[in-house]
Order: sequence, then structure tokens, then C-alpha cells
Amino acid sequence: MRTAHAVDTLIARKLAKRFQLLDFDGDGYITGEDYDKLVDRILQIFDEPPGSERAVALRRGYQVLWRALAMTSDTDGDGRVSPEEFQNAVVGGVLNRDGGFERAILPVTKAVVALADTSGDGRLSPDEVRALGRGMGISDEEADTFFTLVDTDGDGYLTVQEVFEADRDFYLSLDPNAPGNAMFGTL
Repeated sequence: MRTAHAVDTLIARKLAKRFQLLDFDGDGYITGEDYDKLVDRILQIFDEPPGSERAVALRRGYQVLWRALAMTSDTDGDGRVSPEEFQNAVVGGVLNRDGGFERAILPVTKAVVALADTSGDGRLSPDEVRALGRGMGISDEEADTFFTLVDTDGDGYLTVQEVFEADRDFYLSLDPNAPGNAMFGTL
């Protein structure tokens, strides 16, 4: 049985990893500009024109996510989120209150899957997940591990629902074996 300290360590490691990938400029804070740069890199990976419907949906989703994060996390009002503010907000469960997680994360998940779904079949292949991983800052090997763990029905594709459940695992699960723990690469 895991102790509370071990669970806290797992959550801290997951959040530190996500923070690192979101802090695009490496200044020790997450800002709206970091989210914009993430979107720009994903659009570039998929050679998506910035004004396309999918690009606009992706940018809008990440802007909503940033506003929700800033509103609930930026406790000192400086327009940026420190690692401590980020961790306190997620550990405090702000995303899970009143359906907040689904409202904040599901639109981004749908937009990301729609953009990465280059075949247009409504699901992600291993190659599409690798490309998306590169956009998110993770290696092809890490993307392959994520894909294998999250393809819960074993059909060789990821659906929006499977990716959304992985998001939920990553941010909210205390289970060290939860498939979504691999979402943003090796912890």
C-alpha cells in the first residue's frame, strides 16, 4: 500500500513534468505567452495554417485553459503561474470542482485530436501520436509508450475519450500505474 507521502511524490513529479513542458521559455513561470508558443509549435508540426478552423479551435481551447489556470492559480496576481501556484491549484482540486476539469480540458483534447488526426478518421494512429508528442516536447519513444498504455480497447488507435481519460489520469489519479501518467513522457 502506498503512503500519503508516496502519493504526494507521484503527484509532485507529474505536475513538475507538466510545468516544465508548459514553461516554454524556461523562465520558471507559466504565462499566456507560453501557451501561445505551445500552440504555434503544434501548428508548425502539423503544417497547419494559423487561420484555419482547426488552428483557431486549438488556440481558443488553450486560451480558455490558460484563463482557467490563471484565474484559479495566480494567487499573487502577477499574470504568471509559479510552480508552487500550479501545484497548489491542481492538488487543491480546482480543476475537478463543479465539472471544471471537463469544461477546461475536454475542448482542448477535442481540438488537439482534431488537429493531429491528419487522416480525418476521428482517431489518432501511432504516427499521429508521435507527431503530436514532438509538438508537446516529448520523444517518439515516450509517445509510443503513452499510445500503448492508453489504447485501452487495443484497436491500434486513440479516440478523444481515451485521450481525455488519460488527461484525467495524469492530473487527478493517485494510482502510480494509471495509463495517463505517461501522457507527457517519462516522469
